[in-house]
Amino acid sequence: MKETLVKATQTQFDGRQLPAPIVLENVKVVEYEKYDEIVAQNDLPSHEDVVDFRNGQRIAAAKAKALNDERTRLSNEWKAANPNSTEQNPYEKATIANSETKRFENIVASLMAAGKTKERAEQIARMSLEA
Repeated sequence: MKETLVKATQTQFDGRQLPAPIVLENVKVVEYEKYDEIVAQNDLPSHEDVVDFRNGQRIAAAKAKALNDERTRLSNEWKAANPNSTEQNPYEKATIANSETKRFENIVASLMAAGKTKERAEQIARMSLEA
């Protein structure tokens, strides 16, 4: 077993934003390094815990797949209803290929990485996208 220090941060409580984040830098945790240590500590999950854990995984995976399938269906409907739209499809992830905002942000980030100020980078990006 090994002792490690982890960081813990909380920004919300009971559905509300905290006035200031709670940040703890050195929370002590004793971690297992090998399966035998878990057995020696009699800390194995019960059969019910394993069933609950696996069912939780299966439920999360099923929800994610169903939501993704529905989002794809809605995206296709939106495309069919708006074939010539220049707006961002609300059911698709924004990329530089389909989002003016993403293109702008990408150009600005690239120019800033090359040493331009944010203001100058935004100015160049606007000019580039208008051309």
